Amino acid sequence: MSHDNDDLEDLEAKLIAWLEELQAERNVEKPIEPEPDYELEQVCERCGSQIMYRPQWDAEYCPTCNRWLRPPCSDSTCIFCAHRPEKPFMT
Repeated sequence: MSHDNDDLEDLEAKLIAWLEELQAERNVEKPIEPEPDYELEQVCERCGSQIMYRPQWDAEYCPTCNRWLRPPCSDSTCIFCAHRPEKPFMT
C-alpha cells in the first residue's frame, strides 16, 4: 500500500515540476486556474437539477445533491480520479 502512496507522491511532484516549468516558460506569475464548470443538458435523476461537468476532475455532478454521478476509476495514477474530493463541494 505504501508503494502506491510513493507512486502518487512521485507523480504529484512531477506534475508540480511540470506546471512550474510551464509557468516559467510562459512567464506566468499566477497559478494556472482550472477550467470553469459548465452545465450539461441532462438533469439529476434524484432532484431534477441541471447536471454540471467539472473539467478539473473530468466528472459530472449534481450541485443540489452535492454528489458525483459516477465513481472514480480504479487507476491509482489517474490525474483526475486519484485526488478527486469525496464530494464536489467540500464545506
